Amino acid sequence: MSGTQTFTKAERLCSQAAIDWLFDGKGQSFSVFPLRVVCKAVPAETPAVPLPRLLISVPKKNFHHAVDRNRQKRLIREAYRKQKHELVRFAADHRLAVTLAVIFVGKDELPASAVEERLAAALSRLIKQLGSAPDHEPAL
Repeated sequence: MSGTQTFTKAERLCSQAAIDWLFDGKGQSFSVFPLRVVCKAVPAETPAVPLPRLLISVPKKNFHHAVDRNRQKRLIREAYRKQKHELVRFAADHRLAVTLAVIFVGKDELPASAVEERLAAALSRLIKQLGSAPDHEPAL
């Protein structure tokens, strides 16, 4: 299972156009404090369903020191890497290209176990919402 527990460059959301598309106000969003999740899912256009793409943000407003922001981002990345298999399986089964952003909105640092617990709750809620959505927005 070590091959599935990776977080490669292809899974990172880096393109400014894709980020703008994600935050255009037409996607789904919800909070599982201290995480805010913004997501869009579109039908996959290729036979091979792409892996979900993820953006992680920790605002400078809440964590003034880069070392603190980077630590929280690293904890979120690690928790996602361990728990993404359910989202990947759901996206493949439903032939969806999923793009999501996880924003840390809390003001206090959390230990790794708490981040993993909150991210697990957020991912399960995301899968539940995507499963109940009647249709998906057309691709970019």
